[in-house]
Amino acid sequence: MLRAGARRVRCDGAVRGERRGDDQDHAARDLHGLQRCGRERGHGDRALAHADRRRGRCSRAHAGLASGRGTVTAPVGDTLRIDAALDRPGFRLEVAVTAEPDEVVAVLGPNGSGKSTLLGLVSGDIDPTDGVVRIGAHELSRAGERGVPPAARGVGLLGQRALLFPHLSVLENVAFGPRAQGRRAADARAAAAEWLERVGLADFAARRPSELSGGQQQRAALARVLAARPRVLLLDEPFAALDVEAAVQMRRLVREQRAALGVPMLLVTHDPVDVVVLADRAIVLDAGRVVDEGSVTDVLGAPRTPFAAALAGVNLLAGRVADDGSVRLRDGLVLHPSLDGAGVGAGDEVSVSFAPSAVRVRGIAAGGGDANDAGANDADRERHDHWRGVVSSLEPVRGGVRVVCDEHPGVSADLPTASALAQGVEPGVVVHFAIEVRDITVRAERHGDGAEQPDEPLATTNHSRDGSRR
Repeated sequence: MLRAGARRVRCDGAVRGERRGDDQDHAARDLHGLQRCGRERGHGDRALAHADRRRGRCSRAHAGLASGRGTVTAPVGDTLRIDAALDRPGFRLEVAVTAEPDEVVAVLGPNGSGKSTLLGLVSGDIDPTDGVVRIGAHELSRAGERGVPPAARGVGLLGQRALLFPHLSVLENVAFGPRAQGRRAADARAAAAEWLERVGLADFAARRPSELSGGQQQRAALARVLAARPRVLLLDEPFAALDVEAAVQMRRLVREQRAALGVPMLLVTHDPVDVVVLADRAIVLDAGRVVDEGSVTDVLGAPRTPFAAALAGVNLLAGRVADDGSVRLRDGLVLHPSLDGAGVGAGDEVSVSFAPSAVRVRGIAAGGGDANDAGANDADRERHDHWRGVVSSLEPVRGGVRVVCDEHPGVSADLPTASALAQGVEPGVVVHFAIEVRDITVRAERHGDGAEQPDEPLATTNHSRDGSRR
């Protein structure tokens, strides 16, 4: 029997314990009171719907735990397997994705490619129309069947916004997950304090979220997710809203804690730094399909898709191998890369990639001069490909400008700002481009991977190193 003045605390529909009604520092306040306080502060009550299902639809994103509040039956360290499809009007997602324990898989792709939908299949926001989602041998979702409720999946989500409860202290925010899972108040607060120590916020435990910087709020959100002991961690562009310094700190924190977690992670991002620092493998989605996958080195080092090429900051062009071993691109530019190890021959469609920084740019007088011959002798032509073009635009890049020309709009070159000014490189000026053939990567083209295809047969006429026909 409860003593006078005490009220029951209901977590996920079950009575977990009791407390004094005037204990304002308790991490597991009466959840009805939390909802009421949240409404009074304009926060809404959906944030706590997981804790009390009578109060309406859940909002895992707001709680920042994407379902990490229930009893998890899947064992720690199991493999996440997604072999599922989802049909929506005008869109179909069909994927087969695997993430091993302690593995970070980067999920890349343009807007509308299905990245968030993929995360929704794992978190339980979305049910598949075909296929199954598993953690180890434990099925989370199967088409046509009622899946594991989101609150019982043990899936943690960290997004762009921290979404901390504004009416709770930082410690109470972090303790909320363990407490809602049924852990004793003292244990929940101890776990929260430990995670705040790990993320460098121990001295801010008593503060409210409004008293923290954006980077500190995101660190608190990370601590809240990890304190709930997720079996899968979903990272949905968690560093996108942070400044450079705060993003660096957050990446370091995630990298440091991943070994302690030992769980599979999916990382949705548009930032190549996130991929390089955190990911072990990467997949590229386009129109609901996986169009490329492999190690980070393979996907970004020799990209097969325009999106991956843009993310990696490289030129990606489609062409075909001519009889003389050269590669003619769709816009007519002819390059002479080595085909050794590429497994391609005459007539094969290929993708060609190289970094804009590998292209040398030399300005010539506006509207005049023969750029094909500028600074190029016979010995140089054996090592370099040369072409010229009229500058159509200059785009800012770190430390300089990116030069794009009218004749070959798919090819860009980076130039230090001081060099561009000294040479008078500006729109309307004819410039000479050169690249060492060893800096050009050639891969056999795969149909349906999103790369552009030549729309006309290639002539097999021999070409000189400057791109002109002999």
